[in-house]
Amino acid sequence: MPVFKLAEMPETDERFHEAEQPLHSVGPARRRSSRVVCSIPLTLSLASRFLPVRTAVINAQGALLLCPEPIPKGTPIALFNEKTGRRVEASVVWTDTIDMSLTSPSLFRTKIGVGFRRSDVEFWGSDYEP
Repeated sequence: MPVFKLAEMPETDERFHEAEQPLHSVGPARRRSSRVVCSIPLTLSLASRFLPVRTAVINAQGALLLCPEPIPKGTPIALFNEKTGRRVEASVVWTDTIDMSLTSPSLFRTKIGVGFRRSDVEFWGSDYEP
């Protein structure tokens, strides 16, 4: 499979049939909501623990979060946004480590994708302006 830089990524790929592709794999035209790049401090609730996390990208269905530790895919979580006072139930849909050679030292060593159980634009407040 060819490797593309982000700017060179094709919007569609003829090798796959539309029905076989997940929504997130075929480009912005297939997304359910717009992505917004922003950094919002949140609190992640994991069982009886609370972790400080920060957003990198948000949308109405979830977010890319920077997290201090790995959280396994499928783990149910809750997020709290102090700015809006809102809480949302979510689950981890993917996880990966952050290449520390590309960033300055940070508390955040893991990136996780989270999906909300229910779409909630209000959770982000004025930070979500697609």
